[in-house]
Amino acid sequence: MTTLTVDESLGKAVSELPIVTIVRELGDPARALAVVAALRDGGATAIEVTTNTAEWQAAVTRAVEMGFAAVGVGTVMTMAHVREAHDCGASFVVSPGFDEAIVKDALARGMDVLPGAMTPTEICSALGAGARRVKLFPAGTLGLTYFGALRAPFNGVEFVPTGGISPQNAVSWLRAGSWAIGMSGSLTSGTPQEIELRMRELRVSVLAEWKDIS
Repeated sequence: MTTLTVDESLGKAVSELPIVTIVRELGDPARALAVVAALRDGGATAIEVTTNTAEWQAAVTRAVEMGFAAVGVGTVMTMAHVREAHDCGASFVVSPGFDEAIVKDALARGMDVLPGAMTPTEICSALGAGARRVKLFPAGTLGLTYFGALRAPFNGVEFVPTGGISPQNAVSWLRAGSWAIGMSGSLTSGTPQEIELRMRELRVSVLAEWKDIS
């Protein structure tokens, strides 16, 4: 049986800071590049650029050049997205739901993959396809009580709750057992200067708590 070698960049990034920052800018490509730079200047280690971001490939390439510990592509819906993400230098892909073909193609390319899931059945399917980590989505709608119940039978799974995570509740999700958290609009709204400051403040608050949690 062939053992696949999967990129470990995301694990390294999360060990430094358990936040996957998400860039989703539908209109202006220049805005996407500015957000990427602001997040890096603010101390982000892992970044995900979604495929519905304007000219997302350029933003991914720029993120790789800027030296993030891990650069990924989100809202991956097709095999073409996986291929393009790989060609741009991304080390991981994230999908809103589970698609076995996407999981297996990403792993075959040596990329980490976080399929979206919200039910035990979907989580089992993702793990069965080879995923090591699961994006719990939409986390804010499901809530911390649901997550706590879900973790009981899946206590060995590395969950990345995404959707509805904010600077105000980030630590609560980490304390509940998240491997990392995914954050987008609540972190990336406003001017680049505001984003950088928000990222810096979030990094300080999370790291102060993370030492006790981990």
